[in-house]
Amino acid sequence: MEFPYAAIAEPSLPSALQIAVDHGLLATNMTIILAGSNEGFMESEVLGRKSRLYGRRTAQIRLLPFDYADAAKFLPNTKSQDLVRYYATFGGTPYYLARINESDGFEDNVLRLLFDNLLANGGVMIRLRGNRPILM
Repeated sequence: MEFPYAAIAEPSLPSALQIAVDHGLLATNMTIILAGSNEGFMESEVLGRKSRLYGRRTAQIRLLPFDYADAAKFLPNTKSQDLVRYYATFGGTPYYLARINESDGFEDNVLRLLFDNLLANGGVMIRLRGNRPILM
């Protein structure tokens, strides 16, 4: 589970982690990895100065989308023209690339991966950057 989802479901989680880190975990070999795709939440609620976890980070890895060549490796049986179409639609986002069914056509995959979820939720996809939502 992504850390933002867990922290929203249990608002005391950042405080509990702060207490655990400050009172014992530093003396152990334990590594805690907090992962999340919501950049705004991770920057403000985990890394930000007002965060309970501020100053406790020992490393940060920002994962970037795959480039075209690496994205194409997800779809070894797909025609090159469709690979370009998929990359133009989904970019190098592993979430979508891993869910493409190569036996379905391009249009069917796009409808299923983008629009079925959108229509099922009855909402608009929103990406948070900082505190500013961006409609997609």
